[in-house]
Amino acid sequence: MFACQVGEAIFKVASADEGVPVEVELGDQVVRTTGAGPSHYSNAGQWVTSVWLAYVTMNEPLIQRLIAVPEELLRASKEDVPEYLYALAEVIRRFSRSGSSAAEAINAALRATDPAVVPELMRTYALKIVVPVLGIFQEIGDRDSERFNLALEEALVQHREYWTATDEEESDPVGFFALGPLALTVFANAVRIPVTVESEYLPHHVAAGTWPRERGAL
Repeated sequence: MFACQVGEAIFKVASADEGVPVEVELGDQVVRTTGAGPSHYSNAGQWVTSVWLAYVTMNEPLIQRLIAVPEELLRASKEDVPEYLYALAEVIRRFSRSGSSAAEAINAALRATDPAVVPELMRTYALKIVVPVLGIFQEIGDRDSERFNLALEEALVQHREYWTATDEEESDPVGFFALGPLALTVFANAVRIPVTVESEYLPHHVAAGTWPRERGAL
């Protein structure tokens, strides 16, 4: 829960004009601060992570508050972010508003991950992390359990390949869980799509939505 609060706080502070009073909830406390406008923290990658965490906790009000953050604010970040992350963000927005297929946005995101248009250093992440998540989105909208599970399994294979490619990546905590696939697995379970895939990258009680949700649990 704390990680979700931090994610929301980043964009709440970034959305407010500089100096405007802002209250954010962190743990059991309400912290009073002031707006700061866009910063390198309020970038598209952080936004995607924040929404994934909101899905993991199935916090629908938080999901809706995050998808209300405009793309313009994300682009105003000082962080250099590849275009495909903005395209992924749009897929998430479309999906979160309807809970179903976002085919047009998915196709646009797939075009944005074309190796011909992605900077060389970012291609592997695009192909092994982003593209498989788009594959899950393609299937989840149709509520097709078999195809969803095939897409989920493929995403986990690609996740493992990416995060075990080098000793440095294997020891990076970011790769210990497949956050995007995990978030969509939680959603699938919530809407009663049978999930048959099990993986160390999908903690069982979190994926099934049966973990204790007291403050501080996440």
